[in-house]
Amino acid sequence: MEIPGFFKSCFNYFQDAPNYKKSDIKANTMDYSKSIEAKQAEIISDEWGTITLKLNGLIKHFKDVVILPSRDRQIAEEWNWRWNKEEPMHHHPGIRVKDVQHLIFSKNLKPDVVILSQGRGHGGQRDNLGPGILEVAPDVMEYIKGQGVSEIYILKTLAAIEKYNEIRNQGQKHIAALIHTTC
Repeated sequence: MEIPGFFKSCFNYFQDAPNYKKSDIKANTMDYSKSIEAKQAEIISDEWGTITLKLNGLIKHFKDVVILPSRDRQIAEEWNWRWNKEEPMHHHPGIRVKDVQHLIFSKNLKPDVVILSQGRGHGGQRDNLGPGILEVAPDVMEYIKGQGVSEIYILKTLAAIEKYNEIRNQGQKHIAALIHTTC
């Protein structure tokens, strides 16, 4: 049976370790920093009212989160529903064009994919029957398409998280997501 190269070198190292001087050992490393997946935040857990991301090597907790693509470092921040003091967001009319403009597109970062979550539905559990309570205004989809994004998902929270991680794990697309963790 042929042993793959990396494992063979590890095996040989441990067999010959007593004969090596520290200066003789060279690390066999691969640079993952160039891959999109390394830059995309990873959603590692979620519950009613909280979501946890691994972001640039750190663990961060959010109530609701805005995840933005970046060519250098992943950006994620608490989703501030009251960013517009005159017209704060509410579950109805929900996510409006001005919210998407401000939260996603104002930072001059062009995503390949946009995921909007509508909440979990009532019930206080990680996933509930029925629709999410957070609405998405009808003109939002057209606005996002007008920004050159053809892959858009409007899903309940659990499905949105699963879709985000699925696309993230493929490692080929830059994702923007608004994830609402309750209602």
